[in-house]
Amino acid sequence: MSPPAPTLADQQRAFDAFRRVYNEERPHEALGQVPPATLYVPSPRPYPRKVASPEYEEGVPCLRSSKARAARPRRREPTAPRPAPRALTE
Repeated sequence: MSPPAPTLADQQRAFDAFRRVYNEERPHEALGQVPPATLYVPSPRPYPRKVASPEYEEGVPCLRSSKARAARPRRREPTAPRPAPRALTE
């Protein structure tokens, strides 16, 4: 492992070089010893510029995660994730 580069531009060049070797040259055991870039196919689905806000059913409490990963009730807009489909909970 090498030390950080002296400038942000130098560090970015180091990251770019690492990423190229990691994805385009390095063989990957789980991929049959071929580099990941040889098997990569971009998704045909367009990526939205802005992700839509989730919509939840009314009356279900919403929990917000703290930095300590503790779930706490949210003080605004009582919303929550939809319950898992029954097939996943049985």
